[in-house]
Amino acid sequence: MKMLLSTKGITICLFFFVLSLAAAIEIPLSVAQLPTITEQSHAQVAYPFDEDFTIKCEARGNPQPTFNWTKDGKPFDLLSDPRIVATNNSGTFVIQNRGIITNFQGKYRCFASNVLGTAMSEEIELIVPSVPKFPKEKIEPLDVEHGDSVILHCNPPKGIPPLHIYWMNI
Repeated sequence: MKMLLSTKGITICLFFFVLSLAAAIEIPLSVAQLPTITEQSHAQVAYPFDEDFTIKCEARGNPQPTFNWTKDGKPFDLLSDPRIVATNNSGTFVIQNRGIITNFQGKYRCFASNVLGTAMSEEIELIVPSVPKFPKEKIEPLDVEHGDSVILHCNPPKGIPPLHIYWMNI
């Protein structure tokens, strides 16, 4: 009985050893491979106004994949703006922050393609924070009697991070 348990334990150990070797096998580059996304930016990105920012998309495959981007579901050409610096043989690009960059706000997706197929990244939402502005409105004074209740409406603009609203009186 002890011999059977010992043999069973050795068999299980050998099985896991062979399994770990199989997981560690790297496919040689000479073998044709579908593109696979290996690195990408986070799903939601917000940056200060004074920094350049990078949107990453890296992939491997054989033959070497080519990269295309969409913004808000439409094709996005990395050469469309001189502030965009693309990396060779990569989908990663840098948007240089020189002034107004709100036109870069949107939802991006990277596609890595070769003759065998296409890999698609997760959606990367780029949010460019701005100073929230309350809409201009004229509020008429309210006359209420002492002890009466009144409702004061406030519809603040959205902001990143979410705004904290405080009420003040004169």
